[in-house]
Amino acid sequence: MIQDPGSGEVVSPTVLVTPPAGLENIVAMFGDINRYIRPDGSLDAHWREDFLVVVNLPFPLRLAWDHTRTVSRMTCHHKMAEIFASVFSQIQSRDLQAKIASFGGCFSFRRQRTGAPLSTHSWGIAVDLNPETNPQGSSGDMDAGIVEIFRAAGFEWEAIGPARHAILCIFSSALDTKLPVDPTATSR
Repeated sequence: MIQDPGSGEVVSPTVLVTPPAGLENIVAMFGDINRYIRPDGSLDAHWREDFLVVVNLPFPLRLAWDHTRTVSRMTCHHKMAEIFASVFSQIQSRDLQAKIASFGGCFSFRRQRTGAPLSTHSWGIAVDLNPETNPQGSSGDMDAGIVEIFRAAGFEWEAIGPARHAILCIFSSALDTKLPVDPTATSR
């Protein structure tokens, strides 16, 4: 639960964040990342400074690409920080943390794995959990209790299209939207 800055009322995080539909609404809510893409295609460090924060996780998560390591923090968009913190706290309070075998990441400036559009991970508004047991195109095996917690916070769980990665992802309607990189965009 968080406090609504306007009314002071304590509300669930989903009351304050309405899922955007499409690129225009993602940009309006989370910022125009194209303004931070350098001519060489890399992301200007000011994006991280202006939009991203580090969230402490209430329990460690094993890295998907190195099972010998765990993380206790993740980087996400500042507007998602309280929502992610709330979701992971609810997972812990319902004793479901053991159902998350691995963490594939949140913020990662990259294109979608299946094409040229930017991934919603570039904004830090998506998270991959248990990617090894949820390969692209599969229906996945995420625990129903975890899916319920994420859905209540505005996330969707589904394999989108035959070649999409099955993820817990914020606002998956945006995944079907082409998120083009504007090569003429200038850094901030």
